[in-house]
Amino acid sequence: MTAAVLALTGLMAAAPASAADPWIAQQEGGYLRIAVPNAAVEAAVGPVSQVVVEGNFGPSHNWAQIGLQRSGANWTATYGPFEPGLYYYQVTGDDSKVLKDTSNPTSVASEPEWSTFFIPGESAALLADAPEQAGVVQTLSYASSVAGEEREALVWVPPTYRPKGKKLPVLYLQHGGGQSYRDWVEVGRAEQILDNLWLRGQLEDMLVVMGNGNVDDFSAELLENIVPAVERTYNVSPSKNHRALAGLSMGGGQAFEVFSEHPGEFDAIGTFGAGRFGDLDAIPVDRMNDRTELFRVYVGNKTDIAHNDVYDSFQKFDELGLDYQFDGVNPDAGHNWNAWQENLIDFAPRLFTGVASDPAMSEGHTALTERFEPPAAGTTPTPWLTEDDFVTFETTTDFADAEYVSVWANWAPGGSWLRVEMNKVGDRWRATVGPLEEKFYHYRLIVDRQSVKDTSNPTKVTSEPAWSTFLVPGEGSRLLADVAEGQGGDLDVMTYESTVAGQQRSATCGPRRDTTPTAPSPIRCSCSTTAAVRAGPTGWRSGVHARSSTTCRWTAPSSRWSS
Repeated sequence: MTAAVLALTGLMAAAPASAADPWIAQQEGGYLRIAVPNAAVEAAVGPVSQVVVEGNFGPSHNWAQIGLQRSGANWTATYGPFEPGLYYYQVTGDDSKVLKDTSNPTSVASEPEWSTFFIPGESAALLADAPEQAGVVQTLSYASSVAGEEREALVWVPPTYRPKGKKLPVLYLQHGGGQSYRDWVEVGRAEQILDNLWLRGQLEDMLVVMGNGNVDDFSAELLENIVPAVERTYNVSPSKNHRALAGLSMGGGQAFEVFSEHPGEFDAIGTFGAGRFGDLDAIPVDRMNDRTELFRVYVGNKTDIAHNDVYDSFQKFDELGLDYQFDGVNPDAGHNWNAWQENLIDFAPRLFTGVASDPAMSEGHTALTERFEPPAAGTTPTPWLTEDDFVTFETTTDFADAEYVSVWANWAPGGSWLRVEMNKVGDRWRATVGPLEEKFYHYRLIVDRQSVKDTSNPTKVTSEPAWSTFLVPGEGSRLLADVAEGQGGDLDVMTYESTVAGQQRSATCGPRRDTTPTAPSPIRCSCSTTAAVRAGPTGWRSGVHARSSTTCRWTAPSSRWSS
C-alpha cells in the first residue's frame, strides 16, 4: 500500500428519506410549490418579517430570490415553469438570516446552507443520473507537503479501468474560489456528465481527479502532491502527453499559472470563467505553444465577472502570439455552475483523442468583440438597455446608507416576480440583468425590505406607486411597442359621474384614430407607458417617452369625442 489511501467505496452514500412535506415540491411541467414552515424558520434564525428562497433562478441562471408570502403556518409560493437542470438554493429571512432546507437531504460541503434539486428534461440529459452503471467516484487521501496536512481528492474512474494493463490518461479538474474539491460532484454534476458522455461514446477512457485547490502554492500542491499520489495509486500513464488540466474561476487561473510556469507538464489546458492570468508579459509564449496541444478558454455573458478580463487577456494573447481556442461567449449563462457544466461537457470530449481539437465555438456562442461598459454612475436614466437585451439598473444617491437593495421585477418564468440583488458602487447601487425576453416589464426597488419607486424612471403605474416600467423591444414585443410617429391614435381619459359609486370617475380610452366614426365604437382601455435606454452603435441614446392624457366628455349618440 502506498502513502495514498484509496477509499474503494462510492462517494455518495444512500440518501435518507425525504420529509413527508418537502419545503420545495416539484410539480408537473417544471413548476415548484414552495412551503417553508414558519416554525422551522423561527427555530433556526428567530422571528422574521420576510422570507425568500434564493438560488440560481434568475436570468442567465444567476443568483436571485423568490419572495414568499405568509400563509397560515407556512411561507409559500408557486413558481415556474423552470428549465431542466440542477438548482441550488438556500432559505433567507430578513435579507441576512440564512438557513438550510432541512427537508432536503442533499448538501454542498462548501456551502452548508445550500440544498439542490434536479429538474429532468431533454436539454439537461447529460446532467441526469446515467441510465446504467458507468463510472464510480472514489476518494483519494494523500499527504500534502504544501498544506502540511492530510488532504483528499475525488477521482472519477471509468468502467474500463483495471489495476493492471492499459494505463489511462488523467484530467485534473479544479474548483473555484471559496469552493471545495467536492463541488464538482455536489453541484457541478461531474459524475453524471462523465458517466453520460462515456456511455454515449463521446469520452475517451480517462480518470478525472478533482483536487483541493485551497492552498497558497497550487503549482507545488498539484505537481508535488496530487499528481504523484494519483500515479502511485492508480494505473495511469506517467506521460505528460496523457495529462490535462482545467478549472473554473480561481481554478482556471490556477490552471493557467501551471501552464505558464511549467509548460509541457499538461498536454491540454482549459479555463472556465477565468480571466485574470497574472503578468502576461513574463510568460514563456514559445514554450507554451510548442509543448501544449490545446489551450481552450470559456466565458459567460455580460453578467460573468470574468467577461471583461477575458477580453483584455485576448488582446494580450494576440499581441504576444499565444495560441488559444475560444469557445465563444455563452449567451445564456453568467459566472455560475450552469456555465461551468457546459464547459466541462465541451472540454472533456476533446481530450486524448489523438486528433486535433476542433477550434470552432459551441453552437449559439458568439465572438467577444468588446468590453461591457455601462455608462458612468449618474450619467444616464435607468434602466439602461443594451442591443442584446441586458438591462442595468442604478439607484440615485438617496440610498447610500442602505444595507441591502434589490430590484424586483416580473422576469421570472411565467412572468412572476423575482428579486435580483444590487451591488454598492460608490454612493449608488447597481445591477445588470439579462438577457431578457422581448416583453414589457414592471419593477420596483426593495431598500432594506421597503418598496421604493425608481425615481430616475419617469414611468408610473397609478395603482402601484412604487412600480416603474420598461420595454425590451423586438419582434416578440412588437404589439406592445409604440408605432411610428404619426401612425398611432390618441389616448384619452373620459370623465363621468358614477351613480353607483356616488362620485366622478375616469376611464382611459383609446387609441382614438377617427373622430367621426359612422357607428358607435366600444370604449377600450389600453393605457401604457414605456421607458428604456437603448444602447446604439455609437453609444447609448435615450428612449424614454410617455404620452399625456386629455380629459374628454362623451357626446351621444354619434360616439364622437370632443376635447
